[in-house]
Amino acid sequence: MQDRRITRLETDMATLSLAVSELRMDTARMGMAIDGQSKTLDAMATDTREIRDLMRGGKVFGKLAAWVGGIVTVPLSVYGLFSFIRKWLQW
Repeated sequence: MQDRRITRLETDMATLSLAVSELRMDTARMGMAIDGQSKTLDAMATDTREIRDLMRGGKVFGKLAAWVGGIVTVPLSVYGLFSFIRKWLQW
């Protein structure tokens, strides 16, 4: 009777040990998958940061171009206006 109980206990312990080792392997696999996802997310964050910085630079360049265009347009329009008036008076 005792021998059967001991044998059954040993069998159950072996089964339990096998289940624990499978759980450890599954946990290790999940850890690797999580590490891979973390690397992917980090790469996405870096790319997003770069795109954001490029967009910021584009906005600054656009504002600068608008200012330069406005500054250049005013003197040219005044020159054109005076040239038109001078030609109109000579005609």
